[in-house]
Amino acid sequence: MIAEFSASLPKFIDLVERTPLALTTVLDRSLTLAALRTVPDPTAKDVLTWDDLVTAMQAASALFAVIDTSAESIEYTVGRRLRIPTTPPGQHNRAGRWLTATWLAVVCRERQRLTALASVPEEVLRAADVGYDAYMLSWVDTLQTFFRNGPDLDAKFAATVESVNRAANTPQELVTRLIYPPMELLYHVLDRDADRFNESLERALELHRQHWSTGGRETNPDGFIALAPLAMAVLAQEVGIEVLVESEYLPKYLLSGAWVGETPTS
Repeated sequence: MIAEFSASLPKFIDLVERTPLALTTVLDRSLTLAALRTVPDPTAKDVLTWDDLVTAMQAASALFAVIDTSAESIEYTVGRRLRIPTTPPGQHNRAGRWLTATWLAVVCRERQRLTALASVPEEVLRAADVGYDAYMLSWVDTLQTFFRNGPDLDAKFAATVESVNRAANTPQELVTRLIYPPMELLYHVLDRDADRFNESLERALELHRQHWSTGGRETNPDGFIALAPLAMAVLAQEVGIEVLVESEYLPKYLLSGAWVGETPTS
């Protein structure tokens, strides 16, 4: 499966120059490929895992860069330098993909890309109109404020947590296991509380394991890497918190940033 995905990925990257919507396929395939590589290489010591993660990060952030319709196309690197047609906002710009783009940019230590993602207007995310609960846009707003060092972060964070508790369209299982844990982790990052962060991280990874080891999801590559907790662990390290938790869901070489700078990103 790794060989198949690896061989087909360049074809989808080529397709991006004809239709920017192919970026969603490049994102999904490269992220899946990175996850699959962690099966024989759980620490992600092989730089190819990093390469695939970088490609996923490039594709995810490109989805939001191509909405600049002041020009017919933009130059952007996704695996290679591309000329990508621009497109109006749509379902491809949903908040879930913004979160994925942000987690990937954090893991890849791409500060400039995070600044660009923090500037994506709310109306772009609303244009997706995919029926998210209100907490999704609130969570995006909180993270954008965090990465911009903007005002009212505490109030926005509190509003996000409150809106999560009122979520009507999201199954409670998802809220408990996947949605809330990164929020709790960010809270401890903001507090610079190393002990509680590590406790929360251990709990988040256990909840991640519970979710992805049941319900027929055991072989789904989406669960092989705990992307949001991994991103929060990277942020924790940036503020001086020592991450003491070890897990196959947090590949060692991704957490340490061992390959940062090895693969050109732009």
